[in-house]
Amino acid sequence: GEKLSKQTQAAAVDPAGGSAVLVSAMQFLGHEVPVDLRNAPLADFWPWAFDNWSLARVPAERAIFPGGAAL
Repeated sequence: GEKLSKQTQAAAVDPAGGSAVLVSAMQFLGHEVPVDLRNAPLADFWPWAFDNWSLARVPAERAIFPGGAAL
């Protein structure tokens, strides 16, 4: 039930998961990721993510992220 942060000693995102892990996180946070980026290299994913991030899209209600972490 805590936020994910270094302060709460949350585990870091595994970089070996590549863009698939980040796609899941972005979708959980209300951002629809284009199909062609869902398995793209991180170098292609990050520019899209920075350009398309919007706090307004993040759901206002708390939920459980796949894997069990509460957000």
